[in-house]
Amino acid sequence: MVAVGKSPFWIAPGMLSLAAFAWLLTLVPTDTAARAYTAYGGVYICASLLWLWWWKIPGLTCGYRWGSSLPCRDCCHPIRTQSGISKPGGGPPRLEQTKNQLPETIVNRLRSLSEPGNHPALSKAFALARPALGLGADQPSPRILLLYGSLRERSFSQFAVEEAARLLHFFGAETRSFDPSDLPLPDQVTGDDHPAVHELREHAFWSEGMVWCSPERHGQITGIMKAQIDHLPLEMKGRRPTQGRTLAVMQVSGGSQSFNAVNSLRLLGRWMRMITIPNQSSVAMAYKEFDEAGRMRASSYYERIVDVMKELVRFTVLTRPHAAQLVDRYSERKAAGISAEDEGELPDIGAALR
Repeated sequence: MVAVGKSPFWIAPGMLSLAAFAWLLTLVPTDTAARAYTAYGGVYICASLLWLWWWKIPGLTCGYRWGSSLPCRDCCHPIRTQSGISKPGGGPPRLEQTKNQLPETIVNRLRSLSEPGNHPALSKAFALARPALGLGADQPSPRILLLYGSLRERSFSQFAVEEAARLLHFFGAETRSFDPSDLPLPDQVTGDDHPAVHELREHAFWSEGMVWCSPERHGQITGIMKAQIDHLPLEMKGRRPTQGRTLAVMQVSGGSQSFNAVNSLRLLGRWMRMITIPNQSSVAMAYKEFDEAGRMRASSYYERIVDVMKELVRFTVLTRPHAAQLVDRYSERKAAGISAEDEGELPDIGAALR
């Protein structure tokens, strides 16, 4: 009542009512106590709702007044806006990371990138701004999707991905970082018909390359990381969200350096028919490598991420004109009935298989 400007003395009758309820329950015989407690619960809920309705407490929705047995979805799920997604308790919405325009339905789960042009740990005198120059056409900019595997407020895999995104921008790439906060588990939603799943797949189709970064937990990648990969099918209505794309793998660890997570990510990349680059990053004792603002300190671990991102841009530019040919398969041609003589512009085998 104090929260809505009423006198604090209204607390007293409420406390007396609760005490009276408790005393009356002690008078109930033990053999009928269960039914009495059930009745008490119903009376308590109804009385509470009537009390709130009578005083017009803000936020009391019809869902609470007439369906008190159902949880309020607005309190359990993020609040969606036209331009982003905010969580209960406030905070700005997350906006798209790059300047390219996206359909309104898929801008909610991209993380904004702070200080994209600020690289305090990078010695720019030794860094090539266009590392793929001479390997192929580096314009338009390579399109890179970044995925991370932790939902902690202070997520080191997220911090590592953000540093990777800044470096990719420096090397001339265009990036999107997907936020998996409300991504369901695989098979949790019938037919994977969930906005987060649809959006993740659209970002995968948009990309030419990817960065996967997972914490190592119990010697493996996290469930959040695996769920994102599991939501990317090998083939979907004739389209392939991963096949022929380049991939860089990274991991962060709370203890000593390990390579279990990146090894698992490599295996998954091969399974998803991706071109996984040779270099990789493994950050040990990650809590020591990032400052309070989430920026990575200058170290050999940071330099390795620089090397990995530069290599990813090079491989993406190098393979982009040949991606379809590199993943052209005899078995798929045979299943689609496409002759090997068709060597001009390779046909869309996925579409032919529909």
